[in-house]
Amino acid sequence: MRNYTVFDLEMTGLAAKDNKIIEIGAVRIRDGKVADTYATLINPHVKISPIVVGLTGITDRMLAKGAEEDPSVLGLIQFIGDDMIVGHNVSFDFSFVAQWAANHKLPLALWSIDTLKLAKELVPPEQPKKLAALCRYFSIERVHAHRALDDAMETWQLFEILAQMAEDVGRKDLLEPVLLDEKRRRQAPASRRQKERLREYMYAHGIKEEIPWDTLTRSQASRKLDRYIARYGRDVPQGQRKGVGNPSVRQKNSGRHQVKSKQTGRPGKGNSMSTRKYVPREAAVKQENASPKAAAEEQDN
Repeated sequence: MRNYTVFDLEMTGLAAKDNKIIEIGAVRIRDGKVADTYATLINPHVKISPIVVGLTGITDRMLAKGAEEDPSVLGLIQFIGDDMIVGHNVSFDFSFVAQWAANHKLPLALWSIDTLKLAKELVPPEQPKKLAALCRYFSIERVHAHRALDDAMETWQLFEILAQMAEDVGRKDLLEPVLLDEKRRRQAPASRRQKERLREYMYAHGIKEEIPWDTLTRSQASRKLDRYIARYGRDVPQGQRKGVGNPSVRQKNSGRHQVKSKQTGRPGKGNSMSTRKYVPREAAVKQENASPKAAAEEQDN
């Protein structure tokens, strides 16, 4: 097995439907040697957590100069082409690419081999199977841990060692590629109304979180609003409802005329100063149970 592509991603978190890719690294192997590489930082347009900064060394300042997600992920898919892919826990990284492809209605299926699964079969059980631990075990030099291209390079060396071990012990069956054909639901962009409700609620409660409005999906907007409601309560505080105290909303509504009911003469729906209560979605989303740091370390990505 001499021709394939090894790839690795760094992300803002562990959930493909909620988090963003921040770095891509890929190595094209021909006749067992490096023929080409693909690497790029991606601007996620959100601040990354201190946990991710500590794990990867990638900072907001670095990502501010990064490329946009769409051409970067498409570039990765084109770089891979028809190659088999290799990765450490490869299905995890592939899930982020698959989610992007689903969002863009692009069919994607790739044959793969997972070095993590190989290691579980070929390395003594007591030996930890994280990439860093396996690199130490096999004396593979690590230059920049948790940087995508460096991890891809190290995974390539690890795969070559494990593939030779599989052949030596008569376990060529372990080198049979597995098709990754993950079916993911397309994430529709958040509606204008969803964005307005989320902005209104954030303004009213003084929430300063940075939101990637241009790429926000409907499910992300709904979950985010539900989490805010679980913390701050349902209603927008008096005097902070739509059009009251919110400069961006007030300016948008300033040109509207009040519409009065013929029966009562009272302001109706056209009144930008209406005190109608804010009614969000009923369901609330459960908080994430696992510690992001522990999960990231366990995933070793």
